[in-house]
Amino acid sequence: MAIIVSHNQKDAEKLEPIDFALESDVQSYIYDNPNVIPLYEIDEDIRLFVACREFQTRSGRIDGLGFDGRGNIYVIETKLYRNPDKRTVVAQALDYGASLWRYATNFDDFIAQLSHHTQKQFGMSFEEKYADFFGLEDVSESLASIRDNLNTGNIKFVVLMDKLYSSLKDLIIYINQNSQFDIYASTLEYYKYNDYEIVIPKLFGAEVKKDVVSKKAASNDYQDITIDEFDNYTSTNDKLPESSKQIILKLRKLYSDLSDRYNGSTFCYHSVSSGSSGFGVNDKDHKQASLISLNQGIRFFQSERSGRIASFNKRVLNRLINEGLLEKTEQNLSASQWTIKPSTLMSDDETTKSELQRFLQISEEEAAPVPSDTSFPMNDEAARALIAKLKWTFAKTYADKSPHEYAVVRVDDPYRDEMVAFMRYIFENGYVEYYYKKPFTFYKIDGRKYWCMAPDKDHITDDTYLLNRSMEYNVDTTYGN
Repeated sequence: MAIIVSHNQKDAEKLEPIDFALESDVQSYIYDNPNVIPLYEIDEDIRLFVACREFQTRSGRIDGLGFDGRGNIYVIETKLYRNPDKRTVVAQALDYGASLWRYATNFDDFIAQLSHHTQKQFGMSFEEKYADFFGLEDVSESLASIRDNLNTGNIKFVVLMDKLYSSLKDLIIYINQNSQFDIYASTLEYYKYNDYEIVIPKLFGAEVKKDVVSKKAASNDYQDITIDEFDNYTSTNDKLPESSKQIILKLRKLYSDLSDRYNGSTFCYHSVSSGSSGFGVNDKDHKQASLISLNQGIRFFQSERSGRIASFNKRVLNRLINEGLLEKTEQNLSASQWTIKPSTLMSDDETTKSELQRFLQISEEEAAPVPSDTSFPMNDEAARALIAKLKWTFAKTYADKSPHEYAVVRVDDPYRDEMVAFMRYIFENGYVEYYYKKPFTFYKIDGRKYWCMAPDKDHITDDTYLLNRSMEYNVDTTYGN
């Protein structure tokens, strides 16, 4: 496939794909640019850390060995289309997987060999680089997942090629549909333009649905339990101080309420082998937001597209940072997750207990619904004063069909009360129109329409206040008309 490059809609130039000269060139490129493997087509939150090249096993050297933030293991093999061994690439990858599986009996040696590679490349141990790459405070649970995946042989395989031949597609479909293995093939189309390199990756195999049950699931080690059973496991846990038990029980109730409020979901589990129990909550989009584990602490997940519950977690984190509690810093804001460690929950130190109580208090304050009324007076003049203070941004996504601007006020913003009052003012004094069969309440000030996304004045969200307004030149065609 050719691509066209132009500058200011002129001087269009046709680029043809360039072949990688050597397999080592592909390996080097992937090592330096792991995100070029489109695993985001499987799950948009997956990030791949390629820990090493040429990882030695009994079956030979693995081209690349990678890990994601959940402890999944990826064997990466590169084969150029013209390579005569291309027909055996899947068998070779599985052979490497079997060799890795042998490390299950000596996990420390496996980590030591990984650290040898990461020390040479990054100047850090494997644990340090893994924590740095994924922004983790504690990697113990991730290491436990890696160990468990080795024990069960749950290893994922990625075959990288410059071109994908049909017989390999058939083999991947067969294996993915009839076994517990996950094998993906990825092609990389490579172009160069001046000093720029352009790579177009394509993934094959992610669309195949699994009909088999993994060994881990089949082992019945993790059993679904009810909320009452989780509460009982918490109350009878002899490792936790009484104060931490009460905090966990109150947090569980708080997150259950948030899940109901924001159409999320919850789950509880018990591990037979470890004796641990956990409670988790997912946002409306099914992304995990928080996990309370009785032996692994409390984990809070973050992503670029955070849902309502994850946004709540971030508000709590911001306040912990501002108050200097539980060793939280600005660095935690950019991490994919942050934790309250098991040692913190199990501590008998009075300062730690006090900080945990403050954490619970902050959580309860942030989870409290917006009051049904506000003392801030609102009329057209007050609305104009607020509008002048807000920072308005053009909504690029709707530039063609519904051009408008929006302003965002966070929960700790000084204009928060004014924003809430203005939104309620819109509902109380505005008029209803429809946009794609959905009703919105609008209010006009100085020729512009203003509206928010809340369903009514009593359900204005307590995480982010977003106000919209029509463009001056397009008053009667923006939303609702």
